Amino acid sequence: MNRSQTFLFGVTLGAGLAYFLDRDKGARRQALVKDRLTHVGHEVQDATRSTVRHVRNRATGLAHEAGARVMERGGVDDRVLEERVRSAIGRRISNPGRIDVTADDGRITLTGDAPSGEVQTLVRTVKAVRGVEGVTNSLDLRRGEA
Repeated sequence: MNRSQTFLFGVTLGAGLAYFLDRDKGARRQALVKDRLTHVGHEVQDATRSTVRHVRNRATGLAHEAGARVMERGGVDDRVLEERVRSAIGRRISNPGRIDVTADDGRITLTGDAPSGEVQTLVRTVKAVRGVEGVTNSLDLRRGEA
């Protein structure tokens, strides 16, 4: 540091000390700084706890999902698979009650009628369901509806 920088550093340090060690208001200022630092520490602690809880829950979910996939290596009961597919499509298309779902050894057959604009989403959704080995699309398409 050159002389002017050293001088500026000394003046700044002196002003800071005078500000916090002032007889009248120094104790209050010190308490305010302490309170702010304590508050920031608590916020960091809360954020850390929240992040740790989130990561732990994600890891637990992934472990359960992996365990479920391993347990299903022998195949899923057709009735369970049909219910999974119905649940999945019920959240994705406008009128899921018009779609019939049948399962046979992991293969899903879709019958009924569906809006032509939703068929691609419907098939993609069914393929993503855990336990589905394949999808046969036997849907009647309705034009102009979505």
